[in-house]
Order: sequence, then structure tokens, then C-alpha cells
Amino acid sequence: MDTAKRLKALFVTIYNPLRRDTGGHQRTSLIYDFLKENTDLDTLLLNVSHDKVENTDNFFSYDIDINPSLSERLKGNIKLFSKYFITPKHKKCTEIYKQYTHKTKYDLIYFRFMATAIKCGVEDFSNVIIDVDDAPWQVHKSLSNSHSLSWYKRLYCKLRLPLIEYNSKKLLRSCKYYLTANPDDVFSENGINLPNIPMYISPECNADIPLNKNIMFVGLMKYYPNYEGMNHFIKHIWSEVIKLHSDANLYIVGRGAPDSLAESWQKSKNVHLLGFVENLQDVYDSCSIVVTPIYSGAGTNIKVLEALAMNKICIVSRFALKGFDKILINKEDLLVANNDSEFIDYLNSVLSNLNKYPYLYENGHKKIIEFYSKEKINEILNKTISM
Repeated sequence: MDTAKRLKALFVTIYNPLRRDTGGHQRTSLIYDFLKENTDLDTLLLNVSHDKVENTDNFFSYDIDINPSLSERLKGNIKLFSKYFITPKHKKCTEIYKQYTHKTKYDLIYFRFMATAIKCGVEDFSNVIIDVDDAPWQVHKSLSNSHSLSWYKRLYCKLRLPLIEYNSKKLLRSCKYYLTANPDDVFSENGINLPNIPMYISPECNADIPLNKNIMFVGLMKYYPNYEGMNHFIKHIWSEVIKLHSDANLYIVGRGAPDSLAESWQKSKNVHLLGFVENLQDVYDSCSIVVTPIYSGAGTNIKVLEALAMNKICIVSRFALKGFDKILINKEDLLVANNDSEFIDYLNSVLSNLNKYPYLYENGHKKIIEFYSKEKINEILNKTISM
């Protein structure tokens, strides 16, 4: 695009777009890279992680605590039919945002997350594009059913859910565009599905590489859907599979597992809790099978796409396929278990007949290239800069 004709854009994010070590950072980075290449971009990082980021003429970082105080949350809760019911306005964020938008007239303003826009005190959303990612009403719905929360916290989320959904959708309808990770969360004409994609797609698998009985799970283990799902898997699925396949091994990758669960998992036969690993590719290379036993949470599970991008036999729960089920087909691209019995049967079958299942990752890998490549993402994002 000719620089002289480029739109002036502002990207406001709480995730450092220069990092790529988590799914959230990867999505931020993809949007940032597109905007940097196709617009005259300023970036405003409300640096909640306090990463060391050097400011430039177009990149501005502020170390800031954006979490509302208890009194601010209580005030927000009485504003029932307001965007501030979702999250309170943040004084410092608002001051910083106004400083930049008063100084420069932006054609487009992109926000990573709806809550970021609310905290910044945005009133006019006509030129605003919000990357919703995981829909707030889906997050609240998931929390209201999470066994990791106390009963009164689950009740609190359940009572807030209708107004969270009402106020969120009211705000998003007023935007120029909003982007969701799950296509099912698009509810109006200005909504666009922007799927999460794997950062790296490996070449087609070498058929000469021998398959093995090493099974892998990867995810941020302090995130409750991940540790709840893995705990269920080890207790109810792995405990049965290991009886028939004593030479199978389960490798759990990701930092932050609760201590009590980590201790329990490591007592299970052939379960290896690796925590954070420097080179994730090495673990992928050593495992032929990836499992995704996720039963709660909002948004989509990028770990499913990543496994197929790495040419792995992928076995997932029905819930984990959410958002991908119109493209990825059970028994064609991967195996989808509707219950524990199916998960056990699929694993036993794969472990007993490894050479029967390469067609799954061959088909799945082709789907990743066709539907979940960076080129596809840029094609979708290009719609948002078309004035």
C-alpha cells in the first residue's frame, strides 16, 4: 500500500505485541504485524506485564495496573445498563488515551479486548475496531459453571451474565467492526470472525519418521479450563488407557499448574509434568499424539490447530472443537470424543494401530494451510481497513 494513502491508525493493547510466547500474545502480534505493514500505525501498550519495551516515535508503553479496585467494581455493578457494568473506567488509562487521540486524528482505532476500550473511557465508537477474542458473555457463562470457583462466585457470575451479554452486544453494535475468535459469537452485520491460528505450520510430515506412544498436552496450566480438563483426563481416561498400554507416556507442557494437582498427577503412572519448556518444537517432535481434553472455557482452543499444524494425531473433546467444527471433521481430520468412553476407545485404538492413523494429520494439515494461515488472517483483517 502506498504510504501516502495509508490510513492513520492507533492500536491499543494490554498484551505486548512483540512477544509470541502465549496464544494471547500471538493473536496480538498477528494484528500488530498486519497494521504495521498496512497502515500508518501508532501503538499504545498499557503494559500490565511490565515488559521492558523501548518507546519509539510510534510505539508508546506505559507500565500500569489496570485492575479495578473493589470500590470501583462495586460502583460499576450499580450501573446496570451501562458499559461500565462490564468493567469500570480507569482514570489513568483514560488520561493516556485522551492524550493521544486529542493530539492526533486517527482514521481507525483498534483495541485488543473490549474491556480495554471501556477502561480507556471511549465514548465514540464509530471508527473503533474491537478485537473481542473471547466473548465476555461466554467467559461469564463458563465461570458460572466452573468447579474451580466457590459456589457464591459462580452465582455472582451467573447473576451478572444477562446484563454482561446485553451491555456487551449494545457496545459492539456501535463499533465500526468487532472481531471474534469463535464464529458463533458473531451476532450482527459489523461482526467478523477472526480465528486464532498457529504461529508456525510445519512442512508435510516425513512418512519415514516412526510413530510412537508418546502423548502430549500443551496449555497454560494456571488457566482453569486447562487444569480442570487435564485433571479429569488423568483421573478418568488415562487411568484406563495405561492399563492396556503400559509403555505409553503422557507429557504435560505449560507453566502454572496448581501445586496440589501437580503433585497428584506426578503420582500417576507414566505422567510427566514438564512445565515451561524453552523449545516446544522438541516436545512436539518427540510425540506422535496430542490430546485436548477441554470441557469448559470461552473462545477457541488454538492448541487443536497447532497440533494439526505440527502433523500430529489429534484426539479432542467435543467442547475443544468449538469454533472449528464447521471445518475440522471427526474421523477425517482428527478424532472427536463425545464422552470419556469414546476418548478411552480412541486412544486405545490409536495406540494399538499407530500406522493406521497418519491420514488424520495429513488431512488436518491441509485444512490448516487452507483455512488458518497468516495469509488468510491478513485477508480478513484487510476488510477492516477498507473505508
